[in-house]
Amino acid sequence: MLRLSLALCLTVAGPAPGDTVRVSDLSAGDRLNVRAGPSTRFGVVAVLPGGHGGLTREVCVLLKPSPDAANGGDLPEWCAVSQGGGIIGWVNARYLAPEAAAPGELRLLRGFRADDDPCRIVGESAATVDYLDHTRWLVGCPAGSAGIAEVLGRHGGEEVDRIGGYVLLSVPRGD
Repeated sequence: MLRLSLALCLTVAGPAPGDTVRVSDLSAGDRLNVRAGPSTRFGVVAVLPGGHGGLTREVCVLLKPSPDAANGGDLPEWCAVSQGGGIIGWVNARYLAPEAAAPGELRLLRGFRADDDPCRIVGESAATVDYLDHTRWLVGCPAGSAGIAEVLGRHGGEEVDRIGGYVLLSVPRGD
């Protein structure tokens, strides 16, 4: 019987859940094992080459060898990763790095209204730094998308720019 004790990941270093990441820090020719659960004890469900990007870091946990083990800084962190809205599996977080956006590119994160929403929350990049505000969401909708009208009207958004085929909308958070 497999006994694992998991604790929520509360670290702030590195990419946060919801961030777009890529596979990093592998030796030349190595591949990253993606597992069915947060440990090397789980089976491999996929392998990813170094530099593979477009992954979303979903949720992360620190793996404790037993419930009584101390919370030392050497506990391995495991993250569930997804691509295209579907969970791929779990990887050791030390092999994940933020996916840098080139100037003019957008970092599209999770869907704004739902997971499969084509209008996405936009993360910080050189192209968006002037539009980010802690009181508002920055939302990117594909140009011509029917969702633009809803985000503008129903959610009180306002258009701030158009970049790479996306309309950028600044939307009050309302939290």
